[in-house]
This record gives sequence, structure tokens and C-alpha cells, in this order.
Amino acid sequence: MPEQNPVQWRQKLQSAIQNNSQQAHSRFFQLATVDTKQMPACRTVVFRGFMDSTHALIAHTDVRSEKILQLRDNAHAQVCWYFSEIREQFRLTSKVTMITGADQQGADIRLAHWQALSHKAQDSYAVAIPGSAIVIEQTPSATALNDSPPGLIPSANFALLLISPFTVDHLLLAPSPQQRTLYRVQQDGHWNASNIVP
Repeated sequence: MPEQNPVQWRQKLQSAIQNNSQQAHSRFFQLATVDTKQMPACRTVVFRGFMDSTHALIAHTDVRSEKILQLRDNAHAQVCWYFSEIREQFRLTSKVTMITGADQQGADIRLAHWQALSHKAQDSYAVAIPGSAIVIEQTPSATALNDSPPGLIPSANFALLLISPFTVDHLLLAPSPQQRTLYRVQQDGHWNASNIVP
């Protein structure tokens, strides 16, 4: 199990997040998975914080989405997070676990994340299956979305992704020369760091 104390890459990532908090795009990172044909699949997701007492990043998703099927088949993924203002990049090779309505362990944090969502975001889990063809008759009207009360109980379609890195590649493009550090978790849960050629 990874060590519980902050590690250098996490401190650097948190610093980058904090220093770029005024930039709306800094809340988003790219998550790459492998599809059933062994082809890469990449999309942008919203960072929702870290899982308490771990180094796992949290994202939200719909259990009907393609990424869920891909992660059930292959739980490995990579995050690429670039902060353009400071020209700093993090690539986190990770194992991803899911917390769905079927999981009792993690139910409390799933509920907390659901209740922290806006009404509009909660409504997005009640629409047609992501990636399916649009049928106009099945699309909820803006009025219907605005009139329905906010949900206190999570939609069955709502899930959390816990993205647990085991390798972190940190690249600083701004300095000259550029700096690149590779962090790897060891079997005892501690991390080591190596400076490598950019």
C-alpha cells in the first residue's frame, strides 16, 4: 500500500494546481485507457480532488460510458496533466478502481461527491447512454431539467474513478536546461526519484 505521507511529486502537483487555480482549464486532465481492440482512447476529465489518506486522484464518470468498459477489461490508465502558464507537465501511470452504487466500501465518499454536484451536473446522469445516437424525443427539455429537485441519493449511473499512480513523470519545460524527474513507487510503498534526460 502506498505510503500515507505526502511525497515530492504530490507536493509539486498540488503546488501546480494551486498556482494555476485562476486558470479554468487547469482543473482538467487527459485520461488515456486501452479499448477492447487494444487501441488508445483518450478523453478530458475534471479533477475532483485526492482520495483521503492516499495519492489517488478522483474523477467522476457515468457507469454506462466506454471508459468503464475499458477499465473493467484493463484497469491501467495514464493521466497527462499540462499546466500551460508555467509549462509544467505530469504524466501519471496508474491503476484505476471504481466506486459504483454496488460498492458498500466507498459509499460515503460517493454520496458526498454526488451531493456536492450542481443540479445540472446531477441531471446529466439521467440522460441517454453516453455515445449513443441522439433521439430528439428522449432529450429532456431545459425546463424539465430546471424544474426537477436536486437529488440527495446518487444516480445508479454515477461512479467515482480512483486513479492511483505508481509511476509519475514530471517535466519542467520552462527552465533552461529543461528538468525531468521520474518517480516510482516501491514494493514497500515508498517512492524513489530519478533525474532523467528530458
